[in-house]
Amino acid sequence: MSIRWRLMLLMWLGQTVLAWVGPVAVVREWDDALSYLFSREAIGLALIVGASLAILQTLFLWPVRRPGLKRTGRSVWITMGLAAFAGIALLIALVAAGIEVALTLLNAPELVEWEIVFWGLIIMQGVGWVTATPLLVAFARQERQESTLARWSARLFTGTVVEVVAIVPLDVMVRRKNDCYCAAGTLWALAICGGVGLFALGPAIYLPILMKRRKRWYGGHCEVCGYDMSGTPNADKCPECGTGWRAGGGGRGAARD
Repeated sequence: MSIRWRLMLLMWLGQTVLAWVGPVAVVREWDDALSYLFSREAIGLALIVGASLAILQTLFLWPVRRPGLKRTGRSVWITMGLAAFAGIALLIALVAAGIEVALTLLNAPELVEWEIVFWGLIIMQGVGWVTATPLLVAFARQERQESTLARWSARLFTGTVVEVVAIVPLDVMVRRKNDCYCAAGTLWALAICGGVGLFALGPAIYLPILMKRRKRWYGGHCEVCGYDMSGTPNADKCPECGTGWRAGGGGRGAARD
C-alpha cells in the first residue's frame, strides 16, 4: 500500500474516533460517558459520520489524484462547491449562536419563532453557497490544485478553531440561563463547527505532505502536459506541447505519489 493511501486511512480512522468521542465533549455528560460511548447508537453514529466525511474528503481531494494532468472543470466545481458550502456553514453557525445569545441576554426566547429562523438560515446557506462557489472556482483555475485546496482547507480549519473559541464562553452562559438546552443555537453552532473542522482537518494535514512529496515531480516535468523534462532541463519550452515548462526548472527523477 502506498504512503498516500496509508495517510488517508489514518486520516479517516482518526476522524471517525473524533466523531465517536466528540458528542461527549460537546454535551459534557461525563457521568454517563462510558455507557454512551459503547452504546450501539454512538458507534453507529461515528461510523456514519466517518464514512460521510471520507466520501466528502475524497471528492474534495479528487483533482489532486495524479500530478501533471489537466483537471476537468467538473472536478474544480465539485471541490470548490464543498469549500464554499463549508465556509457558509461556519457563517450560519455564527449567526445561530448570535441569535441564541441575544435571546438569552434579553431573557425573551418567545420573541423568535425558531422554525422561521431555521428555514431562514437554510435559505441563507443556499444563496451563499450558490453565490460563493463560482467566485472560488474563478480563483482556483490559475494554480495547482494542491496549493488551492491546501490553502482553503487550512482556512476552513483555522476559521473553525477561531469560531469554537469564540462560541464556547457564550455557550457556557446560555447553559447557565436555560433549563432546556437541546435546541440552543450555540449547541448547533458547535455541532456545525465540529463537522466542518473534521472535514477540513484531514485535507489540511494530508495536502502539505502530498505537496512536499510532489515538489521534485513538478521540478522536472512540464506544468501543462506533465511531460518528463529531465532529459532537457534547459529547454525554454516543452517539446511535447510547446506551451509549458518553466525556464530553469530542472530536477531529475520524480517523487512517488
